[in-house]
Amino acid sequence: MGCPNRTFLSLLFWASEISGDPRFKQIAVRHANTVLKYFIRPDGSVVHIASFDPETGIFLETLPGQGYGPNSAWSRGAAWAIYGLANTYRYTGELRYLDAAKRAAHFFLAALPEDQVPPWDFRTESENGEPKDSSAAAIAASGLLELAKHVPQVEAHLYHRRAERILQVLSEGYVAWEDETYEEILMHGTGHKPAGQISMYR
Repeated sequence: MGCPNRTFLSLLFWASEISGDPRFKQIAVRHANTVLKYFIRPDGSVVHIASFDPETGIFLETLPGQGYGPNSAWSRGAAWAIYGLANTYRYTGELRYLDAAKRAAHFFLAALPEDQVPPWDFRTESENGEPKDSSAAAIAASGLLELAKHVPQVEAHLYHRRAERILQVLSEGYVAWEDETYEEILMHGTGHKPAGQISMYR
């Protein structure tokens, strides 16, 4: 099981509301609970892949997936956790999801470099020259804006201000506005660094 809380959680909650079928919400909640138990570390960093026994469902181990290693902190995973758990709180009202989203947000924001665009993984052996992941920055900004809707004004101001700063940096330096041949919207995205999937377009 990998990459906690992609947009499919929000889709499941929406489908449950539109269809009136509670099973979609039940699936989303079960997944979110698994994320809380096995993916979000106490410091707010996030595991990419958790492996379970297919017959018993017993947790086996964490795997690096698209991150640097099993104990590293893949930045896009943290961004997805902020976004997904904030949305899970919106649909359930359960504070444990909000608290976990805030923990992931605080880790992400504290680990950001000065230019506001994270490296593909916050924990690698090399301190310099690691590729950025602009997509992680964009996802995190979206999650921060959602998070800001559900917290007191002082906290909301912090999340909103940091999201605006990230989006400003992305719009000013990471968008291929003038090149119609470039397929992606953002430059310097990292899909799967261990597999060599890096967008280094300038």
